[in-house]
Amino acid sequence: STTFEKIDRVQFSDIDQSSTVFTGYSDYTSVVGNVVAGNSYTFTATANANGWTNDIVLVWIDYNHDGTFDPVAELAFTSAIGSGPWTGSITIPATATYGTTRMRVRLSDSNAGHNATPCGTSTYGEVEDYTLNITDPTLAVSADANKAKIAVYPNPFHDVLKISDVKAVKSVSVNDMSGRQVKT
Repeated sequence: STTFEKIDRVQFSDIDQSSTVFTGYSDYTSVVGNVVAGNSYTFTATANANGWTNDIVLVWIDYNHDGTFDPVAELAFTSAIGSGPWTGSITIPATATYGTTRMRVRLSDSNAGHNATPCGTSTYGEVEDYTLNITDPTLAVSADANKAKIAVYPNPFHDVLKISDVKAVKSVSVNDMSGRQVKT
């Protein structure tokens, strides 16, 4: 049923996605969240007005980029059972493979046809997929840049560095891994 247990909004790192599709599965892999290995981030999901007191949210991240979610090792978040919103912390392991990978968010009724695995269907609920860009902590964007809410990607980069949402930024300096400034 797509009437009940519908994800209304997901917030995690740079992701702030309001859901607009009511199909049971939504592909938001074009929405990218940038995270740094070893760091923790707040995750919040909210349900539509038809959420129930038996609802639960689970999040998996393909940390090793093998194209499948390990149901146990890659389970990044399990909410308390309730009608939401569901908020908690997700720590990206320091051992996570760098680069882009998939994050899956599942909302379902914990009592009626619940599926606590990353794949397959459930009687009531929705699944949404997103993309995460996991970066090396030695190449991470500085705290000042994070405050300005700019996005710098890909990280690491070879020839082209993209910077978005630079309205409040007066200058940008790019340093190599040794700390030497290579561009300003």
